[in-house]
Amino acid sequence: MRLRQEGYYSHGLISENELRKDKIKAVAGVVVSKDGKLLVGTENVTKPVTMKHAGDISIPFETLKPRELEFEGGFVSALLTEVTTDRAMQNLRGKMYSAGVVDQLEVMPGVWVATLLLKYDGDSNTMPFEPQPPDEFSNLRWIGVKTLMTSPDVRPFTIP
Repeated sequence: MRLRQEGYYSHGLISENELRKDKIKAVAGVVVSKDGKLLVGTENVTKPVTMKHAGDISIPFETLKPRELEFEGGFVSALLTEVTTDRAMQNLRGKMYSAGVVDQLEVMPGVWVATLLLKYDGDSNTMPFEPQPPDEFSNLRWIGVKTLMTSPDVRPFTIP
């Protein structure tokens, strides 16, 4: 995966000094295929505190550890642990690009989620990802934005 070595967050989206690193607790990933579809999966575990219910359709979300807020690319690394394994990572080399953090949202009082925009330079007839661990988030697939936003089973955190 190609990441900028310096100024990873200084690409005109959210500057590093504007990121609420002291309040960001998780990262969400908007992964877009070459043909404009979004990577989604199915939540397999119910966790009411994070508004997650088994059966929800969701974009990938991952809780951040403090050290992942400290180094460049930590958000991307954390997010990829939700949707791929070391074995499948080879399918992403040279095909995955990050636009960085495009938004940060307060989803619950004092709980902020950073949103990454990632481009997969392949189309939606292939699935280069595999969930890890699949017992929490599985059934990865590509769907259109309208389909996701109109689904009755979409995880509430996904909508904003």
